[in-house]
Amino acid sequence: MKTYFEWRKLRKDVKSVVKDARSLVNMRRDLMKQESVDEVENAIRALLDASKAKADIDVVKAKTEKLAGMVETKRPKRNHIMFEIVEVAVVALSVAMAFRAYFFQPFKIPTGSMQPTLYGIHSVQKESSVFDIPGVKILKWAITGSSHKKITVRIPGQIESVNEQSKKPGYKVWRVGSHKFNVPSDVRFQQGYEVRAGETIWEGDVYTGDHVFVNKIIWNFSKAKRDQIMVFKTTGIEGLAQGIFYIKRMVGLPNEEISIIPPYLMINGKRVENCFGISREESQKGLYAGYQLIAPSHQGILKTSQDKIITGDVEYVAMGDNTFNSYDGRYWGTVPLENLVGTQFLVYWPISKRWGWTR
Repeated sequence: MKTYFEWRKLRKDVKSVVKDARSLVNMRRDLMKQESVDEVENAIRALLDASKAKADIDVVKAKTEKLAGMVETKRPKRNHIMFEIVEVAVVALSVAMAFRAYFFQPFKIPTGSMQPTLYGIHSVQKESSVFDIPGVKILKWAITGSSHKKITVRIPGQIESVNEQSKKPGYKVWRVGSHKFNVPSDVRFQQGYEVRAGETIWEGDVYTGDHVFVNKIIWNFSKAKRDQIMVFKTTGIEGLAQGIFYIKRMVGLPNEEISIIPPYLMINGKRVENCFGISREESQKGLYAGYQLIAPSHQGILKTSQDKIITGDVEYVAMGDNTFNSYDGRYWGTVPLENLVGTQFLVYWPISKRWGWTR
C-alpha cells in the first residue's frame, strides 16, 4: 500500500518536472546552446521511459531530481529586487509618457488671464497661521497649493519696479537699491515708497496656478468648437513669446468676422448664442467683466467696436475670460490650426472650488 501511494506522488512530481523542462526549452531554445537543449530533452525522455516502465522507484526519483536540478541551473537567474523595481518603474514611466504624448497632457496655468474660470499664480495678503508651521505647511500645500511668503528688505531705500522678465512665471521683479526680489504679479507696491532695512513689505499666501489635463485627441475626431477652453503653441504667432503654451477660450472659428461691442462678443455682426462660457462672461456677474476693447494707447487690433478680426480657412481666435488683464487675440490676432494642442477639461490640483470639470 505504501509503494502505491509513493508511486502516485512520484508520478505527479514527474509530470510537474517534465512540464517545467519542456517550458524552459520552448521559451529559451533560441538562447540556449544546442548541446544544452539536447541534454534537457534526453533527460526528459529518460525520465518518461523509466516512469512508464515502472523501473525501480529510487531510479525514477533520482532521474526526477536530476531533471529538476538541470531545469533550475539552466533557468535564467532572477534579477535582484532593485532591478525588478527599476524595470517596473521604467515600464510605468514609458506608459505615462506615451499617455501624455498622445492622449492627456498635464498643464499648469501660469497667469490670471482666464480668471475666474481658471486661476494662475495669485496671492492673498495675510499673516501666518497655525497651518504654516513646519510639518503642517506641507499638508496645506498638498491640499490647497498655497505656501506662506514673507518679503523682507535687506537695505533701506525706495521700492522700484524693475523692467525685466522674472524667471518665475506669474511673478514680477521689484527692487530696493541693489536688492531684487520676485513678487506675485498681482501684488502692487507704491513706486518710490521709502522702506527701512529689515522691514517686511509684503506677507501672505501664494497659490500655485491650477493644474489641468488637456485632451489632445478630441480634435482628431471632431472639429474644434466655439466656447471650448483651448491650449495652443505660440510658435510662429507674431507678437507672442515663442515656444510656449497659452490657454484661452476659443471665441472665433474659421472664416468669421470677430468684433466686440462691450460687453458682448460679436460674430459676423451678431451676438453669440448657446455658448455657456461666453454668455457667462457677457453677463458681468461676479468676477466676470464682459468682453472689453483694448485701450486706445495700446498696440492691437480691437480698439473700437468697428474693428474686426477676420479669420482664414484654418484660423481661430482666442480670448481670456479676464478681459481686463489678458494678452489675447484682441492684440495679436489669430491662431493657426497647426498650433492647436487640445481642449482643457479637468482641474486635478489643487483642491478648490474649481476642482473637477471645467466650462
